[in-house]
Amino acid sequence: MLLTYSKPGLATFWHYAKVKLIPPASAVIPTAIQSLKKVVNNVQTSSFKQLTIKETLLNSLMAIEVCGCGFTLAR
Repeated sequence: MLLTYSKPGLATFWHYAKVKLIPPASAVIPTAIQSLKKVVNNVQTSSFKQLTIKETLLNSLMAIEVCGCGFTLAR
């Protein structure tokens, strides 16, 4: 009964997992490197104090994603 109930949910999960957990395309890597360089430069020059909330949120999400990918690939 539990298996029958959970099959549709697991199918949806695997569908999204296959799409979302693929490695980044090689075209995206230079953009990510430039973005990371910008963040490092902001930290070194203390110009991060003038970032907007949106930019800060995006930088935080990027850092979380990079750490998550590193953690996932390390396993």
